[in-house]
Amino acid sequence: MKNSVIFDMDGVIFDSERIFNIAWRTVGGDMHLDGIEEALKSCVGCNDTDTRAYLQGVYGASFNYGQFIGDVERVFEELTAVDGLPLKTGVMELLTWLRDSSVSIGLATSTTRNNAEHHLKNAGLHPFFKSIVTGDMIKHGKPDPEIYLLACSRLGAVPESCFAIEDSPNGIKSAQSAGLRVIMVPDLIAPTPELEKLLHSKFDSLLDVKAYFETL
Repeated sequence: MKNSVIFDMDGVIFDSERIFNIAWRTVGGDMHLDGIEEALKSCVGCNDTDTRAYLQGVYGASFNYGQFIGDVERVFEELTAVDGLPLKTGVMELLTWLRDSSVSIGLATSTTRNNAEHHLKNAGLHPFFKSIVTGDMIKHGKPDPEIYLLACSRLGAVPESCFAIEDSPNGIKSAQSAGLRVIMVPDLIAPTPELEKLLHSKFDSLLDVKAYFETL
């Protein structure tokens, strides 16, 4: 297998979506925001700009996004202060196998570069990635294809030669519309029949993804 592989981060590499869920619900409750869980589902995979626009569309132009996201980050940091971010099952095995097979590995995450590099370095994963593209490097976040097109470009690969590993509807739509073959490893959001039509394949864990790649 000599294809390039581009990973999403939250919910794929790190088991972080559950922690974000707690942080959003905690802050949403403190700010008396109705429907915060539905808003979170819509924003999974979105960058900061698109998340701000979505929440202000739901809660009004005067919604204090800066306070909200700052409090979310504070709660998130409190929840991960001791043990850091937990890895998803099979992350090390898959990344090691790809590296040893001389496969180019990229990252396309909606989080900021500072946060992405901080988490990757803390987990000892940073050296695996040939290229890292983050939400603050693009104008249009997922589900727009921009982030995956840039990730492919930085790997020196055409999209059709790349696999994307995603967990969220926004991420899947982004990668598929960019022309990549999308592998879904579901996290908090189960795939709908419409979403499954966009997938190259779907697996329960990254260990299953590794087993599939070993057959190529």
